Formats: sequence, structure tokens, C-alpha cells
Amino acid sequence: MKKTVFIAMAFIIMMFGAASAHASGLGFYVSGGSGDSDIDSGYYWWSIANSSSSDIETGSVGLVFDTNLSEDALFNYRLELGKGTYTWKKFPAGKEHKFDQTVMTHDFGFGLLRTEAIRLWLGPEIRISKINDEVGGYDLDMMGFGVGLALGLNINVVDPVTIAIKASFLNQTMNGDVANDPGTGLISEDISTDDNITMVTAALIFRFGERF
Repeated sequence: MKKTVFIAMAFIIMMFGAASAHASGLGFYVSGGSGDSDIDSGYYWWSIANSSSSDIETGSVGLVFDTNLSEDALFNYRLELGKGTYTWKKFPAGKEHKFDQTVMTHDFGFGLLRTEAIRLWLGPEIRISKINDEVGGYDLDMMGFGVGLALGLNINVVDPVTIAIKASFLNQTMNGDVANDPGTGLISEDISTDDNITMVTAALIFRFGERF
């Protein structure tokens, strides 16, 4: 999985960087968010009924690439690739369960305010996530897909550093299965979630050049 992620990152950097090398940049990000989740699972998992709900928390750290940090152009594409956690706060029976996840976020921004010092952009966001973890003897394997809206602010402080702040709201669905030791009589059950998540992301990005 890690190899695939970094191959995808390299490909997208080459593709967009060739067209807009002087406006783009690469750096690091950290994000955190919270929301709520409606969870639908098999009857026997943790001896719960077929559906439940929980507050959730999610976060990740990783690499970020943006095609337009300092150019007076309408469009920018932003890619985030990272590792983090996805947490059910009170599920089931008041317990907290934290899972490792891999996330990929795509932003398609349209500049509302464009100056040499700042860029304010707004646009749709797509988030793809993968959970493959173990809790209490159960293996949880899920894929998530989310769509939402992001508002970002790039502050070009000094050459070549950009501080980027982003707020986003996503509706995310996750689907997969949970399984345990076949000797217990339970082999596999389907599980799905419907999540609403509000997130804040901060990034430190190094621009490849200057152009306005």
C-alpha cells in the first residue's frame, strides 16, 4: 500500500509540475477533525444490534502537493497523502475504538482572492481512506469515499515558504467487513458507516519558484 501511494504521488507531481513548475510546491501537513457516524453491522459483532451511532474523531499527517500557491491563476489542484487514525468515541457500550488508516485527499480550488502574499480558494474535496486494523480479536477491513467542500488560505510568508490552512466538511461512506477466528462460529460480517466530518488542516509547503 505504501509503495502504491508514493508511486501515485510521484506521478501526479510530474504531471502537474511540468505544466506549472514555478507556481507549485511540496510539503507536509497535519489534519484533525470530528463528527458523527451511523454504523450498520452484523448482529453478532460485539453483541450489538444491527445499527448504532457514535461520535468520531479522525486525523492524519503526511505529504501535500499543490499546483498553484503563488500564481495569479484561477485554478489549483491539491493532493494530500498520509497516515492517521479513525476513532469511534462511544461504540459499542460506551467504549472507544481507534483504528489506523491511510488517507488520500484531492482538492480542486478556485481562487477567490489572489495576491502575491495570499491566495484564498474554495472548491470541492474528495477523500479516499483505507482502514485495515485489528481490535479485540476482530479484523476490520474498510474502504471509505467522501465528498465535500473545502476553503483554503495560502500565506506566502517568505521565499520559498507557504503556510496553508484549510477547513473542510465531508460526507463519507465506508464499507467493508469484520471477521474473527472461524473457531468462534463467526467468519465474516459486512459493516458500513455514514459519516459527517468537519476537518481543519495546516500545512508547511516549499514553493518550487515564484510567479505572479
